[in-house]
Amino acid sequence: MVLVFEGQVTGGPVIMKGKKDTKLDIIGTMINPSDYDSAVKRIIGSSLGNRSLTVAPVASHPIVESYFNRKLQLTLNGFDIVLP
Repeated sequence: MVLVFEGQVTGGPVIMKGKKDTKLDIIGTMINPSDYDSAVKRIIGSSLGNRSLTVAPVASHPIVESYFNRKLQLTLNGFDIVLP
């Protein structure tokens, strides 16, 4: 179940909608719910537009590890795209 919320979270993943993206809060790490085709299009578009973009394709282990490692969590949350 996915919740779109205002105020406190009562459970389940949280959707955060920004100017460019929608991200899901998965145990504190913001993950892009995207397929690779969409991500590749965004990466190519950024490159063609001469804009920088940070991308982290991650498996489940770094997501779980970031729950226990605040520095890793902050690093991943600073990326433009984090793909599971």
